[in-house]
Amino acid sequence: MFGDLRGLFEKTAGLVPTLQQALEPFRVRTHCAFVYGSVARRAETALSDMDLLVIGSVGLAELSPVLRKAETRLGREVNVTSYSVKEFREKVAVHDHFLSVLLRALNNL
Repeated sequence: MFGDLRGLFEKTAGLVPTLQQALEPFRVRTHCAFVYGSVARRAETALSDMDLLVIGSVGLAELSPVLRKAETRLGREVNVTSYSVKEFREKVAVHDHFLSVLLRALNNL
């Protein structure tokens, strides 16, 4: 029964802590990571995926295997977008549409 309760917790309130645990091996190489989208707005449904932005020197090839394990634990798909700090700054400087919308939403929290 404990396993069922743990799974229920992870699939609801434990979403972000589970991702934090998955990203821990990359902590030194991660400048910033955050969840955005419906989960961040607290508007997710049982079928919602999790949108994750990671800024740092860790790429998708390294992130994908650990995030697939997190997906299994969470019972949700995790969609990750990864930028180096330089790439993130360049995109912000040219007013990249995706990042402009995302940063505007963050400022409104």
